[in-house]
Amino acid sequence: MNASRFSLCRFLTALGMMLVLGALSACLSVYAARVINDASTSRPFVATSWQGALSQFVNEAGQVDFIRLKAQPRRLLQFLEQLNAVSPDTHPTYFETPQDRLAYWINAYNAVALALIQEYYPIENVSEVPKLMEDKRYRIGGVPTSLMMIQEKIEKRFATQAALMPKALFALSLYSKDSPPLQAQAYQGPILKQQLDTQMNRFLGSPKNLRVMQGEYGLNPANTCAVLRLSPWFAQVRYGIEKSYNSRPDFTTKVSTAKAFFETVKPYLSPDDHAKMLVRCPHGIGYFPPNGALRQLPQEEAPKSDSPD
Repeated sequence: MNASRFSLCRFLTALGMMLVLGALSACLSVYAARVINDASTSRPFVATSWQGALSQFVNEAGQVDFIRLKAQPRRLLQFLEQLNAVSPDTHPTYFETPQDRLAYWINAYNAVALALIQEYYPIENVSEVPKLMEDKRYRIGGVPTSLMMIQEKIEKRFATQAALMPKALFALSLYSKDSPPLQAQAYQGPILKQQLDTQMNRFLGSPKNLRVMQGEYGLNPANTCAVLRLSPWFAQVRYGIEKSYNSRPDFTTKVSTAKAFFETVKPYLSPDDHAKMLVRCPHGIGYFPPNGALRQLPQEEAPKSDSPD
């Protein structure tokens, strides 16, 4: 009788463990599905956690409320988990168009950059983040990935997409005053071209990032050749800009850096500045001084209303 009771107890114990393990497996499956896509478990990839973080901590000027982000990082961390679980390399069917894939990599770059800076905050300058471009502490599609690796993916994989490149390189941000400001909207494949056009107008519409000058920047004042003075960001993405134009069939000879930069800014020049650059002359290129100060929200500005984090 005792043996029968002992066997029954062992059976019930084993059954109980199986039920617990089954329930745990179901919970993990549900969690994994949430990580794979924070909007739904089906295609396409949707970055709602990233949009939530942008809406909560980034204003229309591209300034970031780092103080509140440091205290409430949940949405940013959720998006980083999603990037780790899914990428165009691991789940290609989630990204049906080149625009979908490019939007993913732009959002990934900006999210990883924000996370790296947030970890070292409070700081005043991005130069205070050690090896910002080389740090591989975050995983994209399960692979340790740095900002430089993401930038190179964009430069190489999308070079032939003339409607998107090199504009996409100006959607990347290091949150410094000499890099492009972040939009308070996640990049999305279906509207990516319009978003990139808006970003280019915003960035190159400022005389702090683009100016045509004559007789300046070390040239003889009597020289009528123009100087294209640019944001230091152009130097950061020079390779990608050159590769974009050298990958196009309408450019039959190798495009120089000066030519590639001029082609990039040409649509944003005034008619007078455009005419200056068309004069046959050895035009120069110069950069504004670098400014790595953070684009952070002034503390005196009232924060946006918070939803529970």
